[in-house]
Amino acid sequence: QLHHLPLHQLNFILVLLRQFTASFSAFLAFPSSDQINHLQLPPPNQHMSPVSNPSLQHTTQQRRLSALYKHLHPNGAATAPDHNLTTKISPNATLKFGSITETQQQSFDVESMAEWLLGPNTNQKLRQKILAMSKADIIRTPMLNLPKEEQRRITTEQIKYILASGEYRISLMKQNPSEMMQRLECMTFFPASASVKLGVQLLLFSGSLMNLGTERHKDVLRRAEKGEIMGAFGMTELAHGSAVQKLETTATYDPDTKEFVINTPSKNALKWWLGNAACTATLCSVFARLIVKDQDYGIHVFLVPIRDEKTKQPLPDVIIGDCGDKQGLHGVDNGFLGFKNVRIPKDNLLNRFGDVTDDGEYTSQFSSNARRFGAHMGELITGRVSIVFSSLQVRRASVLIATRYAARRVQFGAPDRTGEQSILSYRSHQMKLMPILASCYVYEFSKRDLVRKYTSLHSPDTKISDDDLAELHALSAGMKAVFSWDTQKYLEICREACGGHGYSAYNRFGSMINDHTIFQTFEGDNTVLVQQLGGFLMKEFAKQFQKNQVGAVLNMIGSRIGSAIATINPAQVFTNPNVKSSNFQVQAFRHRTASILQTCAQQINNQRKKKGFVNAWNDALPQIVSLARAYVEQYALEQYVSQVRRVKNRELRTILKRLRNIWALTVIKDNFLDFVNIINVKPESIRKALESQCEKVSTHAVSLVDAFNIPDHVLDAPIGLSKGNYMDHILRYAIERNPGNHENIEGLLEGILESNDNLTTQATSRPSASAERSHQSSLSEQTLFHSSTEKAESNGDESDVESDSDDEMEQ
Repeated sequence: QLHHLPLHQLNFILVLLRQFTASFSAFLAFPSSDQINHLQLPPPNQHMSPVSNPSLQHTTQQRRLSALYKHLHPNGAATAPDHNLTTKISPNATLKFGSITETQQQSFDVESMAEWLLGPNTNQKLRQKILAMSKADIIRTPMLNLPKEEQRRITTEQIKYILASGEYRISLMKQNPSEMMQRLECMTFFPASASVKLGVQLLLFSGSLMNLGTERHKDVLRRAEKGEIMGAFGMTELAHGSAVQKLETTATYDPDTKEFVINTPSKNALKWWLGNAACTATLCSVFARLIVKDQDYGIHVFLVPIRDEKTKQPLPDVIIGDCGDKQGLHGVDNGFLGFKNVRIPKDNLLNRFGDVTDDGEYTSQFSSNARRFGAHMGELITGRVSIVFSSLQVRRASVLIATRYAARRVQFGAPDRTGEQSILSYRSHQMKLMPILASCYVYEFSKRDLVRKYTSLHSPDTKISDDDLAELHALSAGMKAVFSWDTQKYLEICREACGGHGYSAYNRFGSMINDHTIFQTFEGDNTVLVQQLGGFLMKEFAKQFQKNQVGAVLNMIGSRIGSAIATINPAQVFTNPNVKSSNFQVQAFRHRTASILQTCAQQINNQRKKKGFVNAWNDALPQIVSLARAYVEQYALEQYVSQVRRVKNRELRTILKRLRNIWALTVIKDNFLDFVNIINVKPESIRKALESQCEKVSTHAVSLVDAFNIPDHVLDAPIGLSKGNYMDHILRYAIERNPGNHENIEGLLEGILESNDNLTTQATSRPSASAERSHQSSLSEQTLFHSSTEKAESNGDESDVESDSDDEMEQ
C-alpha cells in the first residue's frame, strides 16, 4: 500500500527506522548475516506471518518493510536475496546529499541544481559580499506595525548604509554591465522598501543623470551615488501617468537671465507618487515641456532643487506634500511636488538629446519631437528589466515558504495509515504549488536572455541596431507585465495554501502581496506595456505579410526569438501528439502566437477603414493582450528547452523536463481556447498528464525550492525556515515580537518546545559536507537514492519524459 507514495515519504520512513535503531534492534540492527538470511519478504499482496518470523510482530512495521523492498526492487524477486542486506539498508548509512532544509532529505544534488540556476557567469564573491551586507543590524531591523514615519526613517538609514558600501553605483553599468545587473538582482536580499527606495535613487534619479545628462552633470551624479544627496524622479503627474507626452509641467527658457522657469500650471500637473519626495530628496529630475520662444519642443528633463541640503526645508516657491498611507512599501516616502515659476540655471537641463544656446536657439540630434521623446523614454528600460527579476524572486520566496510548509504540515490520512500525511501529498495541493514552482525555473532563462540583451546596450564592444533596440523595448515591456501579473496571482495562491498560518504577518505573504502589487503599474501600466509588445509584433508581421498565411508568421516568430529549435512539420507533431514532448509543446506555442497575431492583424486591417486606426486598435485590445502573453510564454519555453538540453546530469535533466511539462501543460490548460484549433488533444488528456507530472515533481519539491538558495535571514518567515521545527518558530515569533506575551508564558512553554524538538525534528544533526562526499560512492546510497525519474530514463520510459535520443533528434 505504501508502494505508490512519493520517494521523499519513503525516504522519511527510512530516516525514522535509522533513528529508532535501538528500539527496533530486532530487525534493524542486523547483528549477523544468519539473522538477515532468515528475514524473508513475502509477495507484495501478502502479509508476513508473525509465526514464520517471530522477530517481526507489528503488522505496520511489516507492511513498511515489505513496501520499501518492493520500491527498491519493483521488478525483483518477492523475497530478499541471501546476501547481507546491509549493502541495501544500513542503519549507519549516510544520505547521498546534504539538505539545506534540515528536516527534509534531498532527492537530488541540490548544490549542482543551485549552481545551474544561478548560471555560469555569476560572481559568487560579489553575491556573498552583498549577502553579508544584508545581515547588518540596520538592514534586518523589524518594522512590522511601526508608524510609517518610523519605517521611512529606518529605510533611509538602510539606503545610506548600502550606498556607503560603494557596491551600488549606477556608473558601474558602463564599466561592467553584466556585473552591475548581478548587483541589481541581489537588491532582493534587502527589505522591499529599501530595495524600491534604492531603485529610485540608483536607477531613476542617478540613472537619469547618467543616461540623459552630459559631462556637466557628473559631479551631481557622483554625489548621488555616494548618498550625499538624495533625489526624486518627477515624471508622473496627478492627471497623467502612462501618457507622458501629455504632461503639463512647463520649463520656459528666459534668454535674459539664461534660466529655465519651471511652472505647474494647474493642480492636474502636480508631480505625484514621487519616491523620496515627501521627506528625503533635495533634487528632482523633473519631466517638463520645453518652451523656447513660444515654441513647444516636447518633453525634456531638468534638474530642479526642491529642498535646502542642510536644513532639508522646502525651497521658495516649491510645493512639497506627502501622498500619505499606501497599500504597501511603507518605508518609501512618496510625495507630490508643484512649482510656482521656480528658476533654475540653464545648465540644469539634462542635455544629451537636446540643448538650448545662450541666445535661445534649440539644437538636437533628432529632427522630430517623437524620436527625441522616444530617446528620453528609452532609458526607462532599466527599471522594467529590474522588475522582471525582482518579481521572479518574490515568486520564488513565496513558493519556497509554501512548499516547505506543505512538506512538514500533516493533516488527515487514510484509515490504514499509522499517522497523518503531509499536505504536499494531496493532489489538490500539488496542483496549486507545482505549476508555480515550475514557472520559477522556466522563466529564469527568458529573464536571463533579456538581461543579456539589455547589458549589450551598455557594452562598448557591441553595436545595437534599431531593430534590436525596438525588440528589446517591446520584450522588456511584455515580460514586465506578464511576470508581475502572474506573480501577484501566485502570491495569493501560496498564501491560501498555507491556511491560517499564511495569514500571519510574520510569514510575509501579506507584505509580499501588498509590496509587490505596485509592480503591475509602476514603470508602466501593464495593460499599456503589453500593447507595446503587441504593436511591435504586428509591425514585424506587416513586413513579412504573405497572403495571411500562418507560415509566414511562424517564420517571423522563429527569427525574432532566434531559437536553436528547427522548424518541424506541424502535421508530424499534431497528428498523434505526445503532450509531454518538447516538440509538441514548442510547436503548439508557436502556432498559438501566430494564430493570435494573424487574427489581430486581420481584425485591425478590416476595421481601420470604417472606424479609424485608434478605434480599430481599441476593439482588438483583448486579443492584443493575449498576443503579448502568448509571445512571452513562447519565448520562455524556447529559452528553457534550449538550456535544459545542455544539462549533462541525467537525473537533473529528467526533473527539469518534468518542470517544463508542468508549466507548458498548465499554460495549455489555462488558455485552452487559444489551442483548441491547433492541437488534437482533449482537455481531459492535458489534465491527467498535468496531474501525473505534478505528483512526480512533488517528490522533489523541497529540494527544488532549496536550490533557490534564499537564506533564512532573507526569507524571515517562521513556517518557511530551513532549520528547526516550524511550530517552534511560530511560537517564538509570537512570544518575542509581542510585548503582551509575558515572560511566564515563555517559561511555561520551555518544556513543550524541548519536547517538540525531540519528537518532531526528523534530522537532528547532519553529516559534514566532506562526510557526505565520502559516502556518495557507497552501494547502499547508490541503491537507496536512485530516483524513479532516473529509472524512467534508463528504461526509455516515453510515457513520462522524452528520452535523450529525442533531444538529439530535435537538435
